[in-house]
Amino acid sequence: MINLVWNPNGYLWNGSIRNDNPDVSRRNLEDLVWMGVVAPHEMNGDTNRTKALIQQIPGYPNLFGLAFGSRTVTMKNISRAIAQFIRTLVSADSRFDRYMRGEIQITQQELDGFILFNTEEGADCFHCHGSSGNPLFTTNLFYNNGKDTEFGDPRDRYAVTGDENDRGAYKATTLRNINLMGPYMHDGRFRTLDEVIDFYSHQVKMSAWVNPLMHHVAVGGIQLMPTEKAALKAFILSLQDDNYLTNPDFAPPAVFPDGSTYEQVAGKYLQD
Repeated sequence: MINLVWNPNGYLWNGSIRNDNPDVSRRNLEDLVWMGVVAPHEMNGDTNRTKALIQQIPGYPNLFGLAFGSRTVTMKNISRAIAQFIRTLVSADSRFDRYMRGEIQITQQELDGFILFNTEEGADCFHCHGSSGNPLFTTNLFYNNGKDTEFGDPRDRYAVTGDENDRGAYKATTLRNINLMGPYMHDGRFRTLDEVIDFYSHQVKMSAWVNPLMHHVAVGGIQLMPTEKAALKAFILSLQDDNYLTNPDFAPPAVFPDGSTYEQVAGKYLQD
C-alpha cells in the first residue's frame, strides 16, 4: 500500500472502488476496509464481531472517543481510522529519489536501466509506469498488456466500464518496492521480476484488445538482451525505499494504552 492517497482512478485491479461508483458503499479506501473484513479470500470475517473485538481491547474505546467523539467502536470509524493511516503510507526516499534530488549518484548499470525504461526502442516502460516526471511510478490507469488472447475474467476493467477496449485490462501497479510484491500480474502468474522482464521481452501476445502502447507486440515483446535485462532490473531495484520499509510509524505499536504489548494483544484476540 504505497502512495495510495494520490490515486484518482479507483482502487483494486479494475478500479471498481471509485468516487463515481453508483454503489455508495464501494467508493473509497474506507469502503475497502469493511470489504477486506468480509471477503472470503481475505479475513472471511464479520463486521459485528470485528467491532466487538476492538471494543474489548483495553484503551481502544478511549482512543476512539478522542478521535471521533464516541467511545463506541463502529465499523464506520474503524474504516475511517484505517483509511487515514493508509493515506500516510508515502514512499519517496529510494536510491533513485535521492539521485533525482542530487544527493547520490546511481551506478552506471542503474543509469543504463533508467534510459532503457524511458525509451520506446528500449524497454518502453514509462508510458504505463511513469518515470522521473511521474514519481508515483504508475499512471494508475488500466491496460491490456498482452498476457493472453482470450478474455472473460469478471474482474477486469471491462467489467467496470463495459467498453470493449477494456477487455483483459488491469491497473498498472506502482514499481516502488516492487521487488517485494511478488507474485506478479493480476493473477500472480509470474514469481519473480526476472520472469516479468522476460515476458515483456519475448512473450507478449497479440490480440484485438492489446493496448496500443504495447509497441513491440508484433514481434512478441521488446527483445531485450541479457545485459539490458540486468540493467533494467537494477534500475527497478533502485526504486526500493528502505526507509519506508523500516519506518517505525508504519510498524505495529510497541505498547497499547493499557501497557499491553502488541504481541500480547494480538495473541489474545487471534486465539479468541
